[in-house]
Amino acid sequence: MDNAKERSSIASFNCPNCNAGMVIAAVFGTHHNTRYEAWAKFWFKEGKTGRGLCKIIYEDQELAPSNAAQKITGYSVDGWKFWRHEGKEGVITLDELASSL
Repeated sequence: MDNAKERSSIASFNCPNCNAGMVIAAVFGTHHNTRYEAWAKFWFKEGKTGRGLCKIIYEDQELAPSNAAQKITGYSVDGWKFWRHEGKEGVITLDELASSL
C-alpha cells in the first residue's frame, strides 16, 4: 500500500488500533459517451486484500463494482473492467488497480 500514497487521486489510511488499512481511489466509467465518476474503497485486513474487499461509492451508495456498473447501464456488466482509474501510470481498470495495491 505504500506506493498507493504516491498516486494521484488515491488516499490511504491505517487504523491506529488494529492497523487495518483502507484505500480510497477516484474511478470512472463510461456509457453512451457519458462519464460517470465514483470512488472505489478497498479494505485491507490481516493479509486479505484486493477484489473481495472493494466497494464502489456512487450516488451516496456503497455497491459491489458490478452492481454499481449495472445501475448505470441497466444490464449486467463486469464492474472490474467497467470502472477505471486515471493516475500517473495512465488509465487502468479497477481490476488492475486492485492488483497494484
